[in-house]
Amino acid sequence: MADIRYPDFTGERGVGYWLRPKNLLASRQKILRVDYSNEWRYEFGNPNPPDRSVPLSRLIEPGENPNNGFRIIILGDTGEGDRSQYGLLPLIYAFKPDFLIINGDVAYPAGRIGTSPDEDDFVAGFFRAYSNLNCPIWATPGNHEYYSSNNGRDFYDVFCSRKHDRLWSQYGLKHNVLQPGMYWELNDSAGNSKLVIIGLDSGKSANLDGHNDWWQIWKRKIYPDHTQHIWLDERLRKAQNSGSKVIILFHIPALTRDIQVEEYLSTIHQLIADYSCVKLVLCGHDHNHQQYTSEIFRRYIEKEEAYKGINKTFPDYIVNGGGGAFLQSTDYKDGLYKGIRYPSRDQWKIYANFGRQVVSSWGRNKSWLSKVVAAFYDDAKSDADAAKYLSFILVEYNSNWPAGVKSEIRATPVFMDDINQLYDPDEIVDVMDKNHPIDNNRVQSCLQKNLEIKF
Repeated sequence: MADIRYPDFTGERGVGYWLRPKNLLASRQKILRVDYSNEWRYEFGNPNPPDRSVPLSRLIEPGENPNNGFRIIILGDTGEGDRSQYGLLPLIYAFKPDFLIINGDVAYPAGRIGTSPDEDDFVAGFFRAYSNLNCPIWATPGNHEYYSSNNGRDFYDVFCSRKHDRLWSQYGLKHNVLQPGMYWELNDSAGNSKLVIIGLDSGKSANLDGHNDWWQIWKRKIYPDHTQHIWLDERLRKAQNSGSKVIILFHIPALTRDIQVEEYLSTIHQLIADYSCVKLVLCGHDHNHQQYTSEIFRRYIEKEEAYKGINKTFPDYIVNGGGGAFLQSTDYKDGLYKGIRYPSRDQWKIYANFGRQVVSSWGRNKSWLSKVVAAFYDDAKSDADAAKYLSFILVEYNSNWPAGVKSEIRATPVFMDDINQLYDPDEIVDVMDKNHPIDNNRVQSCLQKNLEIKF
């Protein structure tokens, strides 16, 4: 195997990090605090611009024209700051993206701004990992960003304000164009690609339709986020009228593990069903890759939502949270809505056994603390903190594609079974060295052309 070298500080958030009580508690705020994110997101500041829409051309390198082509990498559940996150960097560098989007859970365990990297989740899980990456980065908030004591405001301050410009500059990251808010639109409707990317905010518990659990009866009512719903309807109507092609991002999926998991995203899904311009839905939250065809998503909408939609064209639905956090099991029973999963069941079983060996060698596999962690996270003891079975989505537009497909957008899953597949056995590799060459055939072998979505 190649000699893969990681920064020393990645050990700070390695195998034992989640076994510390304070981090375990910080990561479970969904249980400890009622979710009022439908209100919180509007307390942080007014959207700028008011329609929350920014031209894609503003994010492309100055002097470059998006009509000539671009590459966008979309990945989810990145921000642990450990070796598994850093192990994906060489592949990200190899594709040379013009723009990077993190689809939630940027900063584990609780989206905190602190006084040290151990307690500053954004430094550990975002700034250090992507330092000097030569492209802009936007994000959607995940549930963990809402677990901070500031109820998500730290995420807003990092991505949607100038409060932490010093950190962006210190780590060599571009922050010229701010996100308009906790949810936003990137728009190339006037360009050749006609691509629109909409990033939504699914909040702390995917409760955009508003719902109080039985144990919250003593709390004030949680109301739906009508403002976000109305905004989405307006943006989709504009996209439909302009002939655009839309990718919608939000962190917490309703369709995952072949079943319906979340019930209070119905309005979002019904809006998606109403507009044929929506070609792809991308979620994260589950730390693996699951891909559901447009036909499966149609059946899901019609059965679970009892809704047929205005149009008969439905998007593909992908759950992709393999961006660097600990892997979660794909060894689950086939449900009503069978999708493609990565890693496969067999790959997962091999990885899980490897992870248990790592935790065992660390001396915590039988400790009471490990059992407590496992009670909250079925997969926690399988976290080998290894660069294996990681994934992201590569979105491309290329003006030089063959005649007849000039306006085509391609969204291709990228799978990395093991970082060692990229290198020769005798190579010495610093994962943060952007100039270390990788054989192009090995890079291209990670592209899953059989799962590619064209629109």
